This record gives sequence, structure tokens and C-alpha cells, in this order.
Amino acid sequence: MRKHQNRTILNSSILLTVVLFLVLSFSDNDKSTDFTSKSSVRASISAFNIPENKFNGLKLMVTYCYACHTHERVGGRANRLAPPMYMIRNHYYSDEISQDEFVESVTSFVKSPSESTALMRGAIRNFGLMPPLPLPDEILVPIVTYLYENDLRSDEWRTKFNEFKRSN
Repeated sequence: MRKHQNRTILNSSILLTVVLFLVLSFSDNDKSTDFTSKSSVRASISAFNIPENKFNGLKLMVTYCYACHTHERVGGRANRLAPPMYMIRNHYYSDEISQDEFVESVTSFVKSPSESTALMRGAIRNFGLMPPLPLPDEILVPIVTYLYENDLRSDEWRTKFNEFKRSN
């Protein structure tokens, strides 16, 4: 029990650090950032050196999600901070759900996670509830759209991901 509590505290601390990093990444010493402004979002994307190309959704996902939700299996489940992105897709995606419904469901949860709206009860049990992320729709929607459009468990996606890694 104590080991589980220590792991939960460690995971919470790491998640808080990631969230603080994201918040501070968008802040400016002289003025606050307007997350609703498309120009400020474009500037934020440029600050992360995200070119406009076929890898935008993937690059945003790697930049903003993979600190906790990586698909790499290095160290196994014990070293994970959160479920991998392909598991998130598997829980939210179905042939019956439209892209708009998928995007709305995932972005709503990311912005305001709660146990009552969670579809991944096992993830909450294993990792705790993720903190809300203060990311604008201009960042979240391309990530979640990419997640909807790509089966992250497929060989085709693995090939795309390897191409992405080689090009960046």
C-alpha cells in the first residue's frame, strides 16, 4: 500500500512538473499569453520549431503528450507515467463515433479530467487522474484529429512514425 502511495505521489509530482513546464512555455515575462489568439498559438508552435507539413499532428502529440503518454515500452509498465496514446485511442475510438464526437470527447477530458467522465478507469487506478492541461484548441484539435485518423498500433503508423523520427 505504501509503495502504491509513493508511486502515486511521484506520478503526481512528475505530471505537475510537466503541466508547469507547459504553462511556463506559453508565458512571457512582460505580458501574459492570450491562448485564444491564433497568432500567439502560431508563435508558440514556431517556438517549438513545428513546421507546417504532414507531421503537424504527430509533432504536436510528441511535443505535448509523449512526456507522459509515450508508446515506447522501455522499462515496461512500472516506468510509465500514464497510458500510451494508442490505448487512449482504443478506449475513445469506435467505428460508430464521428471525428467531431471523438475530438470533443478527448479534448473535453484533457481540459477538465474527472473520474466521472473517464473512460479509462484502469488508467486512473494505475496512474491517477491526469491534471487538466491549459492547451488551446489550436493545439489540442490537431493532436486529437491525428489520433482519430491514425491507428497507432498499426504497421502503417509505425512506418510513418519512423519516417517522422528520421526527419526531425
